[in-house]
Amino acid sequence: MKKLLSKDLKKYRDLQWKKQKGICPICEIYIEKEDIVLDHDHGDGNCRQVLHRSCNSFEGKIKKDYTRYVSGKGISFVNALQNTVKYLLKDYSKNPIHPTELTELEKELKQVNKRIKSLQRESVIIQYKERAKELRSLIKEERKKNSWQHKK
Repeated sequence: MKKLLSKDLKKYRDLQWKKQKGICPICEIYIEKEDIVLDHDHGDGNCRQVLHRSCNSFEGKIKKDYTRYVSGKGISFVNALQNTVKYLLKDYSKNPIHPTELTELEKELKQVNKRIKSLQRESVIIQYKERAKELRSLIKEERKKNSWQHKK
């Protein structure tokens, strides 16, 4: 097994960068020379490819979180990643929206309420309050119509 010497690191990293045509395999974006990091497997020590410094951190955090939260379940790191990708690529558009997420009407109401607090002229405040009332009514109808329990 060959081991890369510290004195040869920069030369090897630059060769890898040229071999990859400067493209990061994680984000698929060109890596500026000053942002190159030679990635390696912390398990067996083998050098992999060059990455953006931030992509290398991303990969390291994923691996660390896998070790912390998932590895005890008996699934390999690669299988857990593959399963995660399959899970995220499924179409969930027919499922209900989580209660913490805002609909477009709710976002608008939030903006209107924020605007009311910053206004000075009473006539403008009245207009915004009327719009807020209208939005609350629309949101109520939307919630009733779009309830996950609503029969169509």
